[in-house]
Amino acid sequence: MCEAVVYLADGGEEKEIMREVEFLEVEGEQLLLSSLFGNERKLRARVKSINFGRHKVIVEQIH
Repeated sequence: MCEAVVYLADGGEEKEIMREVEFLEVEGEQLLLSSLFGNERKLRARVKSINFGRHKVIVEQIH
């Protein structure tokens, strides 16, 4: 499977916020995350980095 894990960068640490993410959409200043099982989450954040090999997405909050 090729789903990603999304982490929130916070003060030098990375906190896991969602697993098995198969869809990420940018909606203005928000990100819409959707999981393999249909769970959705919206965050006021921007993508900081993506590691495709490790299926890892790091986002940071917009203040």
